[in-house]
Amino acid sequence: MYWKTKDENTFEKKDLIDFATKNGWTFVESSFFPVHRVKTWTLFEKNIFPLSSQGFDPHLNFVTSEFKNFPRWTQTGLHVLSFKTGWVSIVPGSDDSNEINGFVIISENRQELSVYHLWGE
Repeated sequence: MYWKTKDENTFEKKDLIDFATKNGWTFVESSFFPVHRVKTWTLFEKNIFPLSSQGFDPHLNFVTSEFKNFPRWTQTGLHVLSFKTGWVSIVPGSDDSNEINGFVIISENRQELSVYHLWGE
């Protein structure tokens, strides 16, 4: 899901964490990724959020076609909020699972918001 507003500073981390918590997600951590790093998050020349059944990988230590399922609209530096959602994602062909599979990203100017959630097998 993606939202964009005309007004800067619309989306506040605290408000988003509170909303997610009230709806059953458990906040894990917040990280900031500068625009030069975010620009490397591409697959086949398309902007992506690097999330797969193996988890969120901001360093792109591996590339998987699963990344294509998570387009990225925001072009600025990003605040990434990570959550446990109560669901798990299973790495195909293994017994490995991932509990941290819900992510809220906010643009640097807090004008854009995206939500990514991956679960299942």
